[in-house]
Amino acid sequence: MRAPAANRSGRDRRATAEAVLALSSDFQQVWENPQTPDRERKRLARLLLEDVTLVRREQINVHIRFRGGVTQSLTLPLPQSAASCGKRRRA
Repeated sequence: MRAPAANRSGRDRRATAEAVLALSSDFQQVWENPQTPDRERKRLARLLLEDVTLVRREQINVHIRFRGGVTQSLTLPLPQSAASCGKRRRA
């Protein structure tokens, strides 16, 4: 069991900070690696994200709140419908 943050030594906190920084520099490589299982990707997402809100109107507005309070908003086009792509399911 880990000691509470207040009881950890400065060395432990530095080691944790260095590990987080190393992960942040390798994040894309870890995420895109086919050897990384989906459960680990989900774990990474849970560690980084506090909240994600999608609002679908003429476009999709995505509001992302990261742990630590940083926020980011994205606007994405609506996906094409299957009918407009010319793809239909066979019966």
